[in-house]
Amino acid sequence: MKRIHLYIATVFCLFTLTSIQAAPDTKADLKENPDKIAAYNNYMRATMSEIRGLTRTKPKIAEKHIAEMEAFLKTVKPTTQEAKTLHQRAMRSVGFLKQNLELEQTPIEDYAKRLKADPDDLKALMGYYRKASMKISPIARSKPDQAEKELKALQVVLDGVKAKAKNEATGRQIANYARGIQSIKSRIDSGRKMAKLIGQKAAPLKVSSWTNGKPLTEKDLKGKVVLLDFWAVWCGPCLATFPHLREWQEKYSGRGLVIIGMTRHYNYEWNAETGRASRTKEPTSPEEEGSMLEKFAKHHKLHHRFAIQDGRDFSTYYGVTGIPHAVVIDQKGKIRLMRVGSGEQNAKDIEAVLEKLLGSPDAAAGG
Repeated sequence: MKRIHLYIATVFCLFTLTSIQAAPDTKADLKENPDKIAAYNNYMRATMSEIRGLTRTKPKIAEKHIAEMEAFLKTVKPTTQEAKTLHQRAMRSVGFLKQNLELEQTPIEDYAKRLKADPDDLKALMGYYRKASMKISPIARSKPDQAEKELKALQVVLDGVKAKAKNEATGRQIANYARGIQSIKSRIDSGRKMAKLIGQKAAPLKVSSWTNGKPLTEKDLKGKVVLLDFWAVWCGPCLATFPHLREWQEKYSGRGLVIIGMTRHYNYEWNAETGRASRTKEPTSPEEEGSMLEKFAKHHKLHHRFAIQDGRDFSTYYGVTGIPHAVVIDQKGKIRLMRVGSGEQNAKDIEAVLEKLLGSPDAAAGG
């Protein structure tokens, strides 16, 4: 079941990365042009985004949309190999969306009862693990103590099932979850490190080069609220935060907010034809990478400055183990909030702190 969730996330990111830059094409456009990659990407991105949003809140409507998606895709007949590959990926995603919807609609207690009756019920085992990990993962960094308690409870259940199981397949399935559990443990450790940093002094800037604007200095940031956004051009969830970054730049920059997009050298170049950044086989110079980032920022209408880090020390100080990773620093240079991921709750948490820090006349004046 974890594989299902990761597959959906991967497919969504793939369609997002290849389509988010283009203007949305219609469903009719894809029907008329079944080999048009941009139309494919935009249809899938919009449809999957809508279904994912409805899966938890309105499952019956999500089920209807999945059926409509499947029926429509069956009418699309691509002829080029690239379009056929996208079509196959889209059709596979339909099946996984169906299974994910079933998972969402089934209470974890139901899976627990089934496991109690039959420890070798692999579908119930997968469902229980996935439901539990879906509850733990979002709070691993923000509420590490609670996450650790929940994770220990999950491990007790898995150990109990393994002890009572008769089939080797059950043991193998539980062993497969070890990697996921270790990943959650790492995020819990990261969360504890981030919690200790709240209220501490911000690290001195370690930037090798700046793009899309003049370089910033420590003096420029004095008395300002700073939002550090650790990101990368290849990161789908990072791109998903861009609407919020644009909004905050427009809303708060005049009140003392400075947003800095912290990234690294990833050997990417700008493809003007496709309107996206892509990895190149040939090494790129810092100047070429900077030029790519300027075009990237312009294309996405991002007006905050990008900075390429000087080494890894800056990321290490802030405990960056996943991106997007946001750090809010107050006017006195103290760390006030850190969030990892592109979820709406993270965006709400960040904006709430920005409002608190920038809402008063003193804060607005940069004092």
